[in-house]
Amino acid sequence: MKLFSQPKSSLIACLLGGISAFALGCVISVGNDDAGSEKGCGDLLTHSYQDGDQCFCDSGYNWCNASDPDDYTCCKDTPKQPDSCNQPHNVVIDNSCYCESGYTWCNPDNADDFSCCESSQSSGSSGSDAGTGTDSDSNGTTDAETETGSAMCDGEYEAPPESCDPATELAYCTTLTEMCAGESEYFICDTNGTWIPGDGDLDCQLLEWEFSYGCVWEGDVIEQICGNGPGTPCSNNDPDSCADGDVLNYCAYSKLSAVSCLEQCTVTGDEEGITYDYGSCGEQDGEFKCLCCDFDDPNCGTDSGTTGGSTGG
Repeated sequence: MKLFSQPKSSLIACLLGGISAFALGCVISVGNDDAGSEKGCGDLLTHSYQDGDQCFCDSGYNWCNASDPDDYTCCKDTPKQPDSCNQPHNVVIDNSCYCESGYTWCNPDNADDFSCCESSQSSGSSGSDAGTGTDSDSNGTTDAETETGSAMCDGEYEAPPESCDPATELAYCTTLTEMCAGESEYFICDTNGTWIPGDGDLDCQLLEWEFSYGCVWEGDVIEQICGNGPGTPCSNNDPDSCADGDVLNYCAYSKLSAVSCLEQCTVTGDEEGITYDYGSCGEQDGEFKCLCCDFDDPNCGTDSGTTGGSTGG
């Protein structure tokens, strides 16, 4: 979550992410800002991609302006809780439920309705007359279904150029889509004009985070997405767990992460931003979560204390 940016020099700034479970870290400026220029399907920051003569939004995104056939920017869809994320075309991304690429919520205002409807726009990409949507193969599987997870990220990798100019190029990231940051590679330009592997962990550690999940382009800057915890490989489908009475472990961007439940409950707050007097890691409804309570609740601050709210990884 980006709260504000604080310039560090003319080319490097650091985004401070508050006290969220993970945050965008160092921001490296690599060129002139082209904001305001017309965006086509698949352009940087549109969160769209082209498949044949059709244009799709990334999973978890929908058209910002579906009535404009020339607007290929996609906006983040409203996430829903992952507990009932088992309807057709549902996909779990970073412990939240969305509709997969090519689909959007049929009823976005109903938190209990997980049905997904085909997303469409007035015309297809690149000026063609083909409508935005999905194609089915002989098995009834849509192209959008194959564009989630690693399959989608296969098309998001862009290798660095053969050479670089150290006077004008500082760094390079192979990924344009945030959900694919875990599969990104980070390079820096050395004095010989060669791209060499960089260490995103060091960038995050300068901001007192423990490791980098990966990098992503945001306009003309490269952002390291930083987190705390072991940082060891994990599966994004792994359930959350308690490391001890305070620390909740969870998987994000395929790296094992950790958050202090006391800090989460008393400073960051629950899903609605409500803060509490106390927080601990424990089990509720068969899942491990940060359990929050106020001191006027019965037994708050003890292992048997009741919770006024809970928050997951």
